[in-house]
Amino acid sequence: NAPAFGNIGSVGPAIKWFPSYKDRNLGAIWGNMAVKLLLDGVSNVVLGIRNDKHIVVDLAKALKEKKKFNKAMYDLVNFLSY
Repeated sequence: NAPAFGNIGSVGPAIKWFPSYKDRNLGAIWGNMAVKLLLDGVSNVVLGIRNDKHIVVDLAKALKEKKKFNKAMYDLVNFLSY
């Protein structure tokens, strides 16, 4: 059985979430990348995806980047979640 993780919320029952193949795959890839970076002495970076490629970005640079909020995607995810 796959583990079920409940979301942390103050209202209502926890929603059961089962990691998808993509979630597990991303966790494995980023976990591997993170370990290699640490072994190479690299720190203060974040991992991300840009143009379907896994990237490593300096933390200070990542924090300065303007983030785009996709309201349509947010609304869709909320709609599909309930």
